[in-house]
Amino acid sequence: MPTPGAKLILGSSVAAYVNHLRRGMPRMEAEACIRELKIQKLEIDRAERMGQLMHTELVQAFITEQIGAWRIELEALPARLSRDRAERSRINAEVEKVIDRIVAKAEALMAKLAVEEAEGAA
Repeated sequence: MPTPGAKLILGSSVAAYVNHLRRGMPRMEAEACIRELKIQKLEIDRAERMGQLMHTELVQAFITEQIGAWRIELEALPARLSRDRAERSRINAEVEKVIDRIVAKAEALMAKLAVEEAEGAA
């Protein structure tokens, strides 16, 4: 601390002040980051409570359950529609194609959900 009446060298004072600010910036940035993360968490919690957001595991379980239910119902169609074995075979082949397309779309959706979840966790 300078004594009264002493002259300060302005250049070194400015340099010292700039260095002081630089040392304080990481802490301020960290505090700002923490505040932003807390805000994001509150927004996610609110969206979840409002039903606007679901856990990926719940969505994947729902998709898997629905695919299973659809598969059971669709596989029963040939027997319900015809007693003729040839006709049943043709219907069954078409049903299997439908099931394969549904499963492929569901798998693509679940893969997309997994990627989005991984990106969100990063």
